[in-house]
Amino acid sequence: MAEKSWLIYHCPHCRLLITIIGDPASRQELLSRYLAKRPLCHQCLKPLG
Repeated sequence: MAEKSWLIYHCPHCRLLITIIGDPASRQELLSRYLAKRPLCHQCLKPLG
């Protein structure tokens, strides 16, 4: 089983904690790829990027 990278990100609007899990080795790369998809916060429904 491959090891996963993970990080905790806060929504800039409502401060909801979001856990991001993925394959990239660097956490900065993981965050960049996640925010490039323009995800919405699950609580306030505003864009995270």
